[in-house]
Amino acid sequence: MAKSKKEQLFTILKESNKPLPSSFLSAKLNVTERSIRNYVKELNHILQATIIVSSQQGYYLKNNAVRLSDITQPQHLEYSQGQRCRMILKELLFHNHFHYVKFAEKLYVSDVTIQNDIKKVVRPFLAKYPLVLKKQGSEYTLCGNEREKRNLMSNLIKEELKDFSYFYFDELNRKYDYLDLKQAIEIILTKHQLHVNSYTLQNITTHLIVSISRLENNCFISEEAKCIPARSESIQAVTKEIAEFLNDRYQIEFPPVEMDYISFVLQSKTYHAVNTCGKIFDIHEYIESRYIHICNEIVNKLKAYYHIEFDRNSLIRFTFHIKALANRSSLNQYISNPHTKITRATNPFLFEIGVFISDILKEHDILLNDDEIAFLAFHIGAFYDASPEKRKPLHILVMLPKYINSIERFQEKTQELTTLADFIYMDVHPLPQAGYDLIISCDHIDTDIPIFYISPLITDFELASLKDMIHDISKRKNNAIFTKNDVPIGLFKKNYYAFKDYKALIKNLVDELSQLHYVDEAFFKDVIEREKLSSTAFVEGIALPHSLQMNARQNCFSIVINETPIDWNGSDVYIIILIAFSNENRLMFRDFVDSLINKLYESRDNIISMQRINSYEEFIRWIENEE
Repeated sequence: MAKSKKEQLFTILKESNKPLPSSFLSAKLNVTERSIRNYVKELNHILQATIIVSSQQGYYLKNNAVRLSDITQPQHLEYSQGQRCRMILKELLFHNHFHYVKFAEKLYVSDVTIQNDIKKVVRPFLAKYPLVLKKQGSEYTLCGNEREKRNLMSNLIKEELKDFSYFYFDELNRKYDYLDLKQAIEIILTKHQLHVNSYTLQNITTHLIVSISRLENNCFISEEAKCIPARSESIQAVTKEIAEFLNDRYQIEFPPVEMDYISFVLQSKTYHAVNTCGKIFDIHEYIESRYIHICNEIVNKLKAYYHIEFDRNSLIRFTFHIKALANRSSLNQYISNPHTKITRATNPFLFEIGVFISDILKEHDILLNDDEIAFLAFHIGAFYDASPEKRKPLHILVMLPKYINSIERFQEKTQELTTLADFIYMDVHPLPQAGYDLIISCDHIDTDIPIFYISPLITDFELASLKDMIHDISKRKNNAIFTKNDVPIGLFKKNYYAFKDYKALIKNLVDELSQLHYVDEAFFKDVIEREKLSSTAFVEGIALPHSLQMNARQNCFSIVINETPIDWNGSDVYIIILIAFSNENRLMFRDFVDSLINKLYESRDNIISMQRINSYEEFIRWIENEE
């Protein structure tokens, strides 16, 4: 293995019987003289003593007994570009300035490396907030709106709390005791009857420790209070108590504008815990008419498009959530959701409903990120799974003789199966009509419908076999996506690499469907608008582009399966399924997406088998579990 530059430096010095000047060493190793100084500093640090000495004549080893093996395990970390950029941001946010030369020396990298990090990563990242860096000599200063600096700092902490990395969080936690502060804030909020869940409480606490840290560094919000929405008297009272608590604990004074900002955060992340169980509850006492109208629009569209209905309590909770969400959106203060990725992957239909709602809110200038969309999915999922419409019951014809108590005995033994099936009893044997999923009979019947034969007095063995059969039929019926007459038309391509850009690929696939008159000219725009709201790469490696409007003329798919991935807005995607369904088939969309995701999560082998599909017919058999 080739030696590193500093190992080569050590070997040269060890083999020399006289001091060597830095100019000679730099020419020998083809590096700068500053790099030589950095190598010497690092080697002495590794050896925990001044082994390499600098003199007027040059560098030499003070102790020639030191071996190369003593330095081959460096005690400093070598940082990736991402890690270096995180460290740069930390310096800027905690100290508001950054000396790149000293930083480079500290990390044993060149000045050029750090400046490239700033140019290629740090500046573009800061521009999203928007914040800028100003350079004077060897020092950078972070410039911009103080609220945005805090927003950036809070978002960085929220992101690392999701993956437990704690790079920015550790320093603040050691100084301010995050968990203890969170508990104290929860007590104050509860005292004032403000409802807060674990996610919002974490976000409020994060905001407060960021504010305390910035105020200790004399970084104040100077914007006029008119930028902040009006607050209720109760919110002002809570704000005052929290500010007094923080002042007492951390000796931090909160100016009026800072108090306004805390009030806004509380208003956007909490709502009053009200009792809705009484006979009289007027939501207008708590929620402005604007938000009630928006919620009514959402509820009506969910009922019309997805057959989803809210009960009274769910609607009240949802309306409070929308009001708080609108407040957060107005100042770009979103709640961090650690379960967004898994929600998108395991509950894509519920996430899709969240996207659908976000599209309605967008028309009212309420913009959401993926974390907030996932919270909307939580709200819908809290009551949607209980909807009786979701499970399709079996229709079972039971043909038993009315002899003694055979029917009563059968009913008693099959009571637990009534949640899966409707049993229709007959004691004569005309040819059964179509529409039954199963026939149970004591006598032979000539029919194409599945039949299960039992004795007049059903035995335990027969009962066990019948239960297995009913569960199997129920599973297949509820997992079935398409009937024989409604299988969508499909186009299929294998290893199709004509387009490197995912939008260009979508355009190509849509154009093909448009030429066949399956979709209209506006379909491409609708698909891209849906993609802008949130990526349709629900599962790793698979994208499901589609339109929220569900306005296709013909139900159809256009499928691409590749061995080499395409960059799908930051994700590597191998399988693309462009979905075009009509509005009447929104529930078919749900069944297809749920079935696809469940199948992929059921086994890693299913993902591999999907990549081996070579035709549209194979795909339909695969998704319907016929292969």
